[in-house]
Amino acid sequence: MKYFYTIIIILFSSSGFGQDSTYTRLSPYWETHLAMVAGYQFQHNHFAELGLGIKKNLVGTIHPSTFIYGVSNEFKLHQDFIWGLKVFAWIGGGNGGLNLGGNIIHYTDFDQTAWVFRPEIGIGVDFFRLVYGYNFNFTNSNMVGINDHNFGINFLINTKKIKQTPY
Repeated sequence: MKYFYTIIIILFSSSGFGQDSTYTRLSPYWETHLAMVAGYQFQHNHFAELGLGIKKNLVGTIHPSTFIYGVSNEFKLHQDFIWGLKVFAWIGGGNGGLNLGGNIIHYTDFDQTAWVFRPEIGIGVDFFRLVYGYNFNFTNSNMVGINDHNFGINFLINTKKIKQTPY
């Protein structure tokens, strides 16, 4: 029995030497791209989205992340026409791929207008996001054709690399 304990002690004490000596630290950096934003928002009313943004990706880490801000347009796809000019900022990624964002949208059907703030939460990183948002109307809360609850999917397509900077 004392040989068994001796072998166990030797095995546990030598396990500290099992580390890989070729391990190198990650070298994280930011990549900045001009990105096209394409999306689809749905609930009761369906909207298509198209716009441009500045997308910054944190690359070279265990948990990559994405930050994007820009301007886009939302167009209602059925029934009466509604157009929304949107300014947005979103962040996503990390350990669970959590995505948070905020949008300020000016909707119009060319007879009436409404200013809307839409916070969003969901999942996504880099080129994709799937979110839920709620529209808070600042003006004209009785404008017909705008969703209160909103589900959306966005694709962020890199069009031009602007720069790469160290983290």
